[in-house]
Amino acid sequence: MFYICTASILRPVDQPQMNDAKSFGTSMRYPTQAGGFSRWDVKTRRAFFNLRREVGPEPLRHRDIWPNWNYEAELYAFGQRLGENTTGPAFRLAFIHESYARQEIERRKQLQIEDAHQMVFADQGALRDAGADIVQHYISAICRFNLPYLPEEGIETLTKYLLKTDVLANVSRHIGTSDLIQCAELPPYETTLADTLLAVIGALAEESGTTRAQHFVLDFLVTSLLDVDIDELWGLKNPMSVVADILQREGRAEPETRLLRRAGDATPEAIFLIGVYSDKKLIGQSFGETLLIAEEMAARETLRNFFRTTPSRKPMVFGKQARAVNVPVWSNTPNLRLADWTEVDCKGLLDSRLTQEPLLEQQQPPKKAQISSS
Repeated sequence: MFYICTASILRPVDQPQMNDAKSFGTSMRYPTQAGGFSRWDVKTRRAFFNLRREVGPEPLRHRDIWPNWNYEAELYAFGQRLGENTTGPAFRLAFIHESYARQEIERRKQLQIEDAHQMVFADQGALRDAGADIVQHYISAICRFNLPYLPEEGIETLTKYLLKTDVLANVSRHIGTSDLIQCAELPPYETTLADTLLAVIGALAEESGTTRAQHFVLDFLVTSLLDVDIDELWGLKNPMSVVADILQREGRAEPETRLLRRAGDATPEAIFLIGVYSDKKLIGQSFGETLLIAEEMAARETLRNFFRTTPSRKPMVFGKQARAVNVPVWSNTPNLRLADWTEVDCKGLLDSRLTQEPLLEQQQPPKKAQISSS
């Protein structure tokens, strides 16, 4: 008696076997998957993709359009992230830009609200001006404290750099003010972000005091100077003549340049080492691709030695030591101008400042051990 397997009769000849690992679930005649997705899923995703291409990208919308938006909670969280108390009315005013006030007045005029023409909305203008004044005075003071030998022109350059719109906007964006600003544009402009940061500093001074605002500037704004080359930022022109003027005022001999090293003269990668001498003493040296470039770089290196701005200088102080600085002493007495700069005068000015500066913890004399009499 012969037995016939009905499964072999009902199965199509060209259908692969189910025990074939490579073709399991991907039948040639009856496919059920494609690329790891079901057939209906692939078609649905393709339809959604084409629809998104036709409609365009999702428009940029503010977070306040969503039902879970809570401005009070966001403002409180903003202060907790920064370690400040931002629940006062001044902080709410600091985030109201003048463009939002104008937009709100125009909206009420269109709605024909009575007395819309006479409405006056408070904005961040006064707080912004107060914050800018605090930032300018404190940055000048802390830069003079860290760089007492740098001429006043260099201090002014550093202050202007930290007050630039892009620097302020970068700090404002990274501390999370973009979602809290009430303005007419979205996303906020660079100028709007910068104005809001200054207004936040002004509000902090009004709510918690000027000292607290200065500490905020130290922690979030002055730290931007850590990755800045002071000499490149200043961009002093004709450095050799400046060196000659300083030596003349100090009663020293004129600067002399000498070739110390040279290599690869006949190659595209030639290099020269020039040294600057005065009274037979080496006061600066640097390399360069040509003799002229090496001489200019040596003069700039000499000025770095004079102004104490070399890469090996003492780093800027922050934290507890910087917060103990007597700000009025350093903000009211500027550094020497470049036309009057001498090392002796700088030391005298520094000594007069330090006499008014309280001794920091690192400068306190060691306490003598008391011997108990037994």
